[in-house]
Amino acid sequence: MACIQAIRCALPGAVVDVRMDSAFLSDEIAVALDQQEVQFSIAVLFERFIALKEKVESRKRWLRLAREQWYFEKLWKPDCWLYPFRFVFVRTPAQRQMLTAAPSRRIAPKRTALWVFGALHTFRQGILQRAGRLTRPRGIVTLTISAPYWMESRLLATLKTLQNAL
Repeated sequence: MACIQAIRCALPGAVVDVRMDSAFLSDEIAVALDQQEVQFSIAVLFERFIALKEKVESRKRWLRLAREQWYFEKLWKPDCWLYPFRFVFVRTPAQRQMLTAAPSRRIAPKRTALWVFGALHTFRQGILQRAGRLTRPRGIVTLTISAPYWMESRLLATLKTLQNAL
């Protein structure tokens, strides 16, 4: 927190905004940032909070944020924390991979990747670990899975692109 004090001394009246990944998610850090009136966001991995994951997965009402983005917010605290904090949950479809979309970025001086890659666990959980059933309507082997519309359209677009690439 000394760096925040140094910023405040160098830039009085500046708004300090801190963004962290889940390695910094702790009651002590959140409380300290809140006490110093620092605006902050911390990415949260659901694997650490099973109860939180269940709340998000069972959520029925989401508010539209953008075209294919939905969100809701909730005051929540893990059992081991003293105080609740505002959590904002965002649901987005996984980004398409290089074969199914044009580059999403232009070449930049810092040489960032041209594509935003979806995480492997997103593919694994979204497609491979879904319950499915092989049926044979009219003699054609068909895989039936329970999936939301965006996942179905993404999977079909990916398969079509891969078939055209072969």
